[in-house]
Amino acid sequence: DLSRSELRASDDQPRGFLGSVRIEGLPDQARQDNTLALCCIAELIQSDNRPFAARWASTLTVVEPGEYGFRLTLPTAGKLIIGETTLVESADPEGGEFSASLLLEAGMLPIVVEIATESQSNRALELVWTPPGEGSSVLPADFLTLPLGAGVQPPLPDEVLLAPNAFPEDRPLSVLR
Repeated sequence: DLSRSELRASDDQPRGFLGSVRIEGLPDQARQDNTLALCCIAELIQSDNRPFAARWASTLTVVEPGEYGFRLTLPTAGKLIIGETTLVESADPEGGEFSASLLLEAGMLPIVVEIATESQSNRALELVWTPPGEGSSVLPADFLTLPLGAGVQPPLPDEVLLAPNAFPEDRPLSVLR
């Protein structure tokens, strides 16, 4: 038996979150994350123990109206905004786990997660939801559409591209047995 949320038609629209990361002294990063289930955030964005701020934005598609639960695990200070409602906001530099619920109508709403830190924060960032009458899961990309204007941008100037440490080092996954 499939739940109503699993019966959503798919198309070729880009899914997930559009992330923008600012690390002191480095060029801005733009990234696409299908979900927010990110371990070791500072290592992932390679902040090199520098202050950073990150913002993930998307459009949430609500298929079934009702009360939705959200659990946000923050690695540092941050917030969760859905539509016009700031659902979670914490200034605690140690982060934590925060839960809240919100009554949502069917339709599309902007959703934003922001974090900021003045020092290395290498803990997890995770956004979990509980749709009405269903179990909890990481908020899946199937219900997230990248914001308008996301995608290819004008090319960066040579002085940015050629700057030392302009791009994080690619560290491919290593599997040890």
